[in-house]
Amino acid sequence: MNFCPQRAHTERRLNAYAEYAHTVKELSIRYTQLAIARGVTTGSTSLEPTDGVLEELAAAKAHRSALAETLWLLGDVDSNTAAVKLNHALWHLEWLARGIPTTGIATWPEAYLDFRKARKDFPQAARCDLGVPGARIAHDVPWPPPWRPSNHTGAGEPRSGGLTRFSVVQVEVIKIVDRAGSTARKSMPLRAWRIAASAFACPSASSATGRADSSTSRGQRAPDHQP
Repeated sequence: MNFCPQRAHTERRLNAYAEYAHTVKELSIRYTQLAIARGVTTGSTSLEPTDGVLEELAAAKAHRSALAETLWLLGDVDSNTAAVKLNHALWHLEWLARGIPTTGIATWPEAYLDFRKARKDFPQAARCDLGVPGARIAHDVPWPPPWRPSNHTGAGEPRSGGLTRFSVVQVEVIKIVDRAGSTARKSMPLRAWRIAASAFACPSASSATGRADSSTSRGQRAPDHQP
């Protein structure tokens, strides 16, 4: 069995990008829940800043930092730059959620829109580095879905169905590893497949802006996070 360095490098980059994006998403969910508990935003799930919760957040932040070191070694300039911008947007959410004084007058909605954009830009840069074709990640999906009650704003909620985006990205991930060969495909852990498909399931450039604007006018916000 021949070992292909380029094939192994592609798989390592895919795993690094996917796990980093997934960890950032999980932290943003926690910060949103903290913000709900403080009354900074609204939503159905809040998280009180107990000692145990803060310890878990500190551990998650340390894990994100360690993953970032892997990105600097494996990622290209555009992807690493997008990761830095994503870090800054995530830190802004954390400071607002925890009540840490910041300069300026940015509110949670403004900071969260900045985070949404940064979270969209990062996987797009990663996809480009990985050689995934196409500028868009998914087609537009109407929001809210027909089954959602009209009086349920969903503000601050970190979940949505996202099955269409999950499936599209999953296919793209399969294509990457398929080009790497059957050896890499068989050796890739199932968890890595799931993380990659989940982490890269971000809104397209057109839908991220259009859906947020249209939902805001109705008192609703399209969620950014996927299950």
